Amino acid sequence: MKRLKFKLRERSGSVLLGAAGFLLCMAVLASAVMEYRQAYIIADSTEEMVRKATVTMAINNSYGAYTGVRDSRSNAYGASGDGDWADIANTTDLKRQLRKLYNYKVSGSKLTNSTEAGVLYVLDIRNIDYINELSGNETLQFDVTYRLEIPFRFMGEPILTVPIDQTTRASYTPKY
Repeated sequence: MKRLKFKLRERSGSVLLGAAGFLLCMAVLASAVMEYRQAYIIADSTEEMVRKATVTMAINNSYGAYTGVRDSRSNAYGASGDGDWADIANTTDLKRQLRKLYNYKVSGSKLTNSTEAGVLYVLDIRNIDYINELSGNETLQFDVTYRLEIPFRFMGEPILTVPIDQTTRASYTPKY
């Protein structure tokens, strides 16, 4: 024990620096793991929000449907002037629905989710693609392409922004 005390006293500066370096590395590693986990949770919950908002938008935009009522034509199509069906939903409608359902704030053409600490993430809806046409009891499907911009923080301060591009498939089957 006396030898150990002697060795520590002899190199007290290098042991202190080594311990400080080790603690700093552990703090960086812990921060990276927590930020990764938070980004995963944000991406997963945002995917579900986009899916729900897309289906709600499709129901609300349907021809002859009332808000909240599901019927045989609950979809994102409407009658065009020549008697055909045309898609009437777009990214603007989806952004409006997301703002209404989940209290996003508008920042230019993007939606932001913020807290007192700052911006949690930014959502940019890029495109809505219709997968299938209107027919009978078939499930109506959409592919929604969007980008999430999640700030990566260290010690509470954002140091970089991580972009995540995703495509989510939303589907709706008429009940009646």
